[in-house]
Amino acid sequence: KKLTAVLHYNYSNFSSGFQKQATHTIRLVASDVLVEINGPQESTNAQSGSYIVTYSNNSDHDITNARVQVTYPDGFLFADSSPKPDLAKNIWNVGTLKQGGSGKISFQGTFKSAQPGQSQNFVVDFQVQDAQGTFYTQGSDSFATAISSLPLVVVQSLDNGANKNVVDPGETLNYIVKY
Repeated sequence: KKLTAVLHYNYSNFSSGFQKQATHTIRLVASDVLVEINGPQESTNAQSGSYIVTYSNNSDHDITNARVQVTYPDGFLFADSSPKPDLAKNIWNVGTLKQGGSGKISFQGTFKSAQPGQSQNFVVDFQVQDAQGTFYTQGSDSFATAISSLPLVVVQSLDNGANKNVVDPGETLNYIVKY
């Protein structure tokens, strides 16, 4: 790819304009890290959603000082993950990812404060730390879950005031139905 920058300028004591041009050629290559996130296409704000992040090293060398960072959408409440995060509830240290190696992270949560009709976008970044301690993204992916209306939920339970676990034939059973 060829980049060209042109600067046009004037001196205050000259009426003519000046120009300076610089050109630089760069080579763009695909990332050696493949990262993906998958989960439910649709959920309600009462359901728990499970997501899986996979990553792999397709380069010809080991990748050191790596981590995976997930940016959760507003309204998502993190519940659990495997493995457990190393920092906050959204960063997992990978350490060294061997050439040809791969890994997987699964996490769960709910959308309790999300509203029906919203789209909840997750972003996952595979990052590598440089010698100065700054993390740079080497691979990224995103995934959206649409929040749908909560269907009618019906819960029934047996109202056995005597708290007995055995029912005699012909005995009347009283149920409590909540909706």
